[in-house]
Amino acid sequence: MYAAYAASFSSGDLSRQVGCSVVSENGDLLSTGWNDVPKFGGGLYGPEDKPYRDMDLEEDSNDRAKAEMAEKIRVGLGKEWESDGKREALTELLRKARFFDITEFQRAVHAEMEAILACARNGRSTRNAALYVTTFPCHNCTKHIIDAGFKEVFYIEPYAKSKALTLHCDAVTTGTEEREKIPFLAFIGIGPRRYLDLFSLSLGTGYKIERKMDGKKIQWKRSTAVPRLQMQPISYLDREELALNSLNKLISPKRIQ
Repeated sequence: MYAAYAASFSSGDLSRQVGCSVVSENGDLLSTGWNDVPKFGGGLYGPEDKPYRDMDLEEDSNDRAKAEMAEKIRVGLGKEWESDGKREALTELLRKARFFDITEFQRAVHAEMEAILACARNGRSTRNAALYVTTFPCHNCTKHIIDAGFKEVFYIEPYAKSKALTLHCDAVTTGTEEREKIPFLAFIGIGPRRYLDLFSLSLGTGYKIERKMDGKKIQWKRSTAVPRLQMQPISYLDREELALNSLNKLISPKRIQ
């Protein structure tokens, strides 16, 4: 997952940065991918390929297409929808219908697709491989994941727009009980944001570690060991509870009224 997370930083997409990695049955890293615009000859545009990425063109093609279609719908409904109030009402109706969730008109290749295509370009099989991605796959990527023969998928962030489980309930699941389906599982392990802090000897914000002295490994002792990271006086759960209590105090008089 750290490889997927690191790959996401290469993305210049205006919507979100997503990273992906493909790992073989034996644990070998086969490819990485991120979401960005494809270029002639294979692969994706990078910072040196101006001005072809969306961030260089300063516009998201998908958002533009949705705005144009929404305007055509409004014009088709007639002049009574020309007022600002009617425009806002129509926009709200389209939003409730999930019209603005459409992703058909993006120029960018999604991270999962790029990771799969990178395997294809280099002659590496994805059959029975595992896919790690920073965001839950969309339904478009899901059909490619199924077709490519992946064994399992791990993700961090949810993605509400995805209809993967609805459209492909025959082939994917979020559990582990069904053998004939690909499990899409929430990632459990060392968070990629903390990976350097915990495992690097000198990088990140973790305290520097010496592993040897006079050519001999320094033995770890619980009695003298210190945490790699500076500990907070209270946990994030305690901080959230304090914030919630403060919020309740602010809104409770309004509830009483």
